[in-house]
Amino acid sequence: MRNLHRTLARPRRPLVLRAALIIALVAQAAVLVAQDSQIADLKAQHVDLVGHRVERGPSGPPGPPGPSGPPGQKGRDGKDGTDGKDGTDGLDGNQGKDGKDGKDGKDGENAVAPPAPAPSAS
Repeated sequence: MRNLHRTLARPRRPLVLRAALIIALVAQAAVLVAQDSQIADLKAQHVDLVGHRVERGPSGPPGPPGPSGPPGQKGRDGKDGTDGKDGTDGLDGNQGKDGKDGKDGKDGENAVAPPAPAPSAS
C-alpha cells in the first residue's frame, strides 16, 4: 500500500507546480490588460490646465554642466588704431663746460702774420 501511495504522490507534485505557474501567468496577464486600459483612459482624457489653478513649486537643483561646444571660427583682424598725440617739448639742458685751451702751434719757417684790417673811412 505504501508503494501505491508514493507512486501517486510523485506525479502530483509537478502537476501542482505547473498549475501554480499557469495561475500566476494568467493573473499577470489580467493585471497587464487592466493597466493597459487605464493608460488608454489617461491618454484619452483632456486636462485643461488653464481652467485649474496650478501653483508652481520650487525649482529643482541645477543639472550638471554640459560638454563644451566646438571652437568658433577665427574673427576678422581689427582696424588700426589712431595715431597718438605729439609729446610735449623737452626742457633745455644745462650749459656745457668750457672747452680746454688748444695746443700751441709749431713755429713755421718764414711765418707771415696776416695783414691787419684797414680802418674804414666812415
